[in-house]
Amino acid sequence: MKGNNEWYFPHNMRHINDKDNILVNSDKIFVSFRFDLKTYKSWVVITGRTYKNGSLTSSNELLLPTPEIQLVGGVCSNFVAMRMLEGQKFVSGALDEVYYYLKYSLEFDDLHYFGVPEERKKKIEVIKVDRCPYGPFLYLTDSDRNIKYMDFLTENYPEACRYAIGCTSFEKYLNEYHDKDVECQLRE
Repeated sequence: MKGNNEWYFPHNMRHINDKDNILVNSDKIFVSFRFDLKTYKSWVVITGRTYKNGSLTSSNELLLPTPEIQLVGGVCSNFVAMRMLEGQKFVSGALDEVYYYLKYSLEFDDLHYFGVPEERKKKIEVIKVDRCPYGPFLYLTDSDRNIKYMDFLTENYPEACRYAIGCTSFEKYLNEYHDKDVECQLRE
């Protein structure tokens, strides 16, 4: 669906307007998620990067707006936590959809309509970066108000879980963990 001349996710990826030729010129393409706490807007972000002699030479982003994500203010309850789990599964699914579309399109020569030269297709690396934006909310409490983080978080996102446990606010979680540069974990 379209509105206000914006491209909304999910949609047929062939309608992406890649005016910066991110898909054509990049050595690596990162697929990540961004949420703006001030505007409550969110995007699947395609970051294309080029390198020369191992050093970053350019970085461009293509933003794919997502439907408004689930975020509940106020007191967190087990009911709210389950809604946050639903939101995280949506984000993970959106990232998977774009990641696999790009990966398989490059692998099976389906990006000809973007103008990706044949000799470049096999050289472009596609990397999914899913840092679980809902991490701080994915816990349940028992009748004694003891907190237990969901197995979904501890098993699928152990690093996000470690950070969420010690984090004092969602804003801090986003700024200091989730919104780190897409390559920061690759360098550590």
